[in-house]
Amino acid sequence: MREALQVDFAGVQLLEAPALFIATLARPGAREEEARFRLTGSLCTWLIRQRCVREPQWAVQPQPIKPAYLSLSDAHIKADMRTLERRMKDRICAGHMAVAFLKEAESGVTPDLPDGAKRLSLNELSKVVAPDRGIESPENVETRVWRPSLPVIHLCAAWVVTLQQRLRDLGSLPDIVELYTDPAFLAAVLLKAELYVPLLEKSRLKVSPDRLVRFQF
Repeated sequence: MREALQVDFAGVQLLEAPALFIATLARPGAREEEARFRLTGSLCTWLIRQRCVREPQWAVQPQPIKPAYLSLSDAHIKADMRTLERRMKDRICAGHMAVAFLKEAESGVTPDLPDGAKRLSLNELSKVVAPDRGIESPENVETRVWRPSLPVIHLCAAWVVTLQQRLRDLGSLPDIVELYTDPAFLAAVLLKAELYVPLLEKSRLKVSPDRLVRFQF
């Protein structure tokens, strides 16, 4: 069983909790700890810079910021953010695929499937999402998108569903900076993700809780 990660949305450095969460989504592999740590730092730096632009008054006040965040090069941050963007698209894609299985596990009824899917299966859903990810062969969706997302598939599905709920409630979505730094939104994702853990094991996917990255907050 993987060790649960700790996040504190009320901590001194408020950007670190969401940065760790997002970095874990992007790099969930058991052997990606170093890359995940690096991405967390890059994301913190990027978010700090974005906040400076958005809130000039905040930018000129003393802040509890780790000096290491100021030492990262632009090239370092740009490379990490490029990887983050690509992988978040994969995680959202995997999340959409997982939601159908979760709905069936929860209700006992196969939900409506997207156009092009003849039945509820990874292979059929892969055919639907392959064009959006620029993947010619649907079989490669499982290799490039689904399997790397499995350790955080409960988080991916929770992210998608919580985002959809936010859109229904507000009629619009926050921009990416607001989304990444909203503690209420991230807490809602984590709460829903925990509800999905037993459903994933119960579903056709048969994903064991021991395979999943869990958060304590």
